[in-house]
Amino acid sequence: MSRGLLTKSEREFLRGEKDDVDARQYRYNIRSNFRSRVSELEDDLELLRDAGEEELVEEFHNTFSRMDRLEREVERLRDELDQERDS
Repeated sequence: MSRGLLTKSEREFLRGEKDDVDARQYRYNIRSNFRSRVSELEDDLELLRDAGEEELVEEFHNTFSRMDRLEREVERLRDELDQERDS
């Protein structure tokens, strides 16, 4: 089970290593799953904060340069997926 934003299979597909699927539907599923995982990530961070684990929340923010870097990366990925879907 992947704990990242993408599964192993999704990574393989985006790298062009998986072509035995309906590309349009798979890309839609990736986008939907990605958005769901980002929402869950936000909820998890709030739960950690509420549980007194501010140090972990701060560690997360430091790793991703205060969330704005993560937001830019999320937006970049969304744009890439949109462009690939439209082509």
